[in-house]
Amino acid sequence: MIESAAYFGVDGGGSHTRARLSVAGRETETIGPPLNPASVGRRASVRAWNQVLSWLVGQAAGAPLCGWFGVAEFSSATRNARARVVEDVARTVGLRGTFWLTNDLVPIVLGPPLWGDGIVVAVGTGSGVVARSAASGLVARAGGYEYILSDEGSGFDIGLRGLRAAARAHQGRGPQTTLLAHAVSLFGLPIPDLGRHLAEMPLPKETVARFAERVCQAWVAGDSVAGEIVRGAVAEMAGAVEHCAAAVRARHPLPCVVVGSIPAGCPSFFALLEQEIGRRSGSSACLADAPARIALELARSGREPPADESGVLAIAAIVVGDGR
Repeated sequence: MIESAAYFGVDGGGSHTRARLSVAGRETETIGPPLNPASVGRRASVRAWNQVLSWLVGQAAGAPLCGWFGVAEFSSATRNARARVVEDVARTVGLRGTFWLTNDLVPIVLGPPLWGDGIVVAVGTGSGVVARSAASGLVARAGGYEYILSDEGSGFDIGLRGLRAAARAHQGRGPQTTLLAHAVSLFGLPIPDLGRHLAEMPLPKETVARFAERVCQAWVAGDSVAGEIVRGAVAEMAGAVEHCAAAVRARHPLPCVVVGSIPAGCPSFFALLEQEIGRRSGSSACLADAPARIALELARSGREPPADESGVLAIAAIVVGDGR
């Protein structure tokens, strides 16, 4: 632990960024736009980084900063390029200190309550699973290749399947479903116009993912089409947990922490996911609604990142100024 430092944790998801800072025992928090270029574009991503780093510097009031950034798009493929961008922005805003930059699931698996021995399941705008066994030292990941190649079971996946079901119902090619009325209500456009509108969007990920909430609402209200979509999403996520648990060769069922806007916003979704995870892997699951706080507690603990020979964790250490 750095004496008199300002500690922070940042959770950069697909739809927003939440930053939490602790200075002299006083905690503050802010919510900003996504940091992920896949959600907002590269220029807007840099502006978002500038916004959150400037907020941290301003709130720290001269104290050196120490913390963790968990960012949805961060991976071994983007690590070097993204670290250069973030370091440049940090220097520009006058940040002084040391922080770690990684995927948004990593601080959760390394911080409380798992402390490096368990599984994180994220179901938000995107989706993914990261598992680590303290006994074997192995790390495994499922998903994380963005919404074209992966993100199965995510808000985008659920939203897209729901919109396609609405379109089929509109044309009479599929079963009738309340998702048709939900789509028209949410977006304020008839289906033909909505299809064109979404197709012309350069970055549709977040917009499409917004419809996932309506799919969950329709499922809870008894819509069978929505129910099939939700059950499929839950099966995808539980299957990913099962795969990762096997890959890290855990000697016992690892505890799971579930995060993300979908289970947080729909208790029935979390209950079904919890049940399916337990059935497939024997693991217990709890819902965590404050990933930024977990990242902050990890920073305050002073724990160094573990070795990761496989590159799954993809952690970049950044030191700006004298680092103290």
